[in-house]
Amino acid sequence: MLTKELNKQISIINRIKFANLPTPLHECPTLSKALNIKKLFVKREDLTGLAFGGNKVRHLEFRFGYIKKHNFDIIVNANMGVSNNARLWAAAANINNIKLVNLMSKELKTEMQGNHLLNHLMNIKIIYSDTTNEQILHQEAIAYGNKLKKQGYKPYITVAEEYNEIAAVISYLNTALELNNQFQKLGLKKIHIFQASGSSYLGLALAKKILNFTHWKITGIGPRLQPRMRNIREITNKALNYLNKKSNNKLKLDYLDYKDLNWDLSFYGQGYGIQTEKSINAIKLVAEKEAIFLDPIYTGKAMSGLIEYANSNKIDRDSSVIFIHSGGTPNLFTYSNELLSDL
Repeated sequence: MLTKELNKQISIINRIKFANLPTPLHECPTLSKALNIKKLFVKREDLTGLAFGGNKVRHLEFRFGYIKKHNFDIIVNANMGVSNNARLWAAAANINNIKLVNLMSKELKTEMQGNHLLNHLMNIKIIYSDTTNEQILHQEAIAYGNKLKKQGYKPYITVAEEYNEIAAVISYLNTALELNNQFQKLGLKKIHIFQASGSSYLGLALAKKILNFTHWKITGIGPRLQPRMRNIREITNKALNYLNKKSNNKLKLDYLDYKDLNWDLSFYGQGYGIQTEKSINAIKLVAEKEAIFLDPIYTGKAMSGLIEYANSNKIDRDSSVIFIHSGGTPNLFTYSNELLSDL
């Protein structure tokens, strides 16, 4: 009954559908054998469509429902050159006929390759910042948005808009319902999910808690240090409050806290977007065994975590393992030198 109520609440939220859903749950017998795992599946979020896809396409369906409802006429975003987020914001803005400006920092790879090349092909306006500090970049985006307001625009400033995080969590509450249906059809009883930690991870973890999916274990592998993760109670409560405003049958305000999360930062390496030997080896192993291509920033590090957990007997032998492939394919080309080097 809880799954039906959650599905009902999500279904009445403003949303513009442009993702290819449901994404496949791809069984990987060769990789499973190599890692001595009972069964291993990859949830192909890289196949959501829209400019090479990724988990963020799901987030954007809800964000653009909100943007259209509230008549925003321009989007101000802030990211670095390698950003999957920037690419998908640009793509969603273009197909929804809304102007977008991306403030972009130069600290990571802005050569004309991968995501950065795609942004230019989509002809979005890019303003380069000299800062290498994410907080300063966000302040610059807010200042630019305020300047647009004085010019008569109604800007959606992604780094300042509260709904941005809410939409990401809700979209992965919805993904949890999709996964649960797939698990039931396959007869999977005991589940261990691995994914890169972030807003999507919070959505799955929140679904596990409020839907009492005690047979799920979710491990989030941190590809970066994320200060906003310190506010997970606030973030998840805001998402549940937003859902409850839409329905007479209220979901329990059962926020997440750190004790509810299995969040592993030990595969982070020396920094965001900086490769580790383990992540490069993980990308090569999955390509060799299953012809599935992970990305160097998020899923490569997340898979390196799964591999080490398997090799260290941290995965129960009777568990079916699910790996969330969150996309990022274009960055394979941006990081070609690193991927071909012998570390």
